[in-house]
Amino acid sequence: MEFEVGKLIESIGISVSEAQQGLENHALQRFLHYFEAASCRNPSPGNEPCRWGVKNILSKERETQVIEPAAVKILMPCEDDLSEKRVVEIPLVTLANHMQIHLDKVTVKVKARLLTDSTGSVRMNINAPVSNGMSSSEDSEDGGESGMIEMVFNVAGMSEGESRVVQNIQRVL
Repeated sequence: MEFEVGKLIESIGISVSEAQQGLENHALQRFLHYFEAASCRNPSPGNEPCRWGVKNILSKERETQVIEPAAVKILMPCEDDLSEKRVVEIPLVTLANHMQIHLDKVTVKVKARLLTDSTGSVRMNINAPVSNGMSSSEDSEDGGESGMIEMVFNVAGMSEGESRVVQNIQRVL
């Protein structure tokens, strides 16, 4: 199977970018699960609170809806008198771990025979027999060099926005 090397690199690059976007969407969905629409703060009995999610962020609803951290009420001892207790409302987002999986670098190795066509563009044949990366007399007979191609794609880091939101919420506590 023959490919133009530039098109292969472009296809893999697009796939890496889409994989990173998928991870970011999953991380955002997970983060937004700790928020709810302010209008749903006190849901009626038996109804779930209105959880916020990526689909809400991507819709027109984001322009009018106010969200706030979902919270739990915890009975805690008072600082002054440990025998007394008080109810404290704690945002769930401050209790969760926000470390997310992300791509740092993607390395793709392909064993192939490299060829040039009449226009001078480099092509690769991944079905042709490949030596251990060393050129041989067989390679020069058909005009191709065989070996290993290694492509490294560096991926940008995840947004710091989540951690800043959590830090601001924690400051209020």
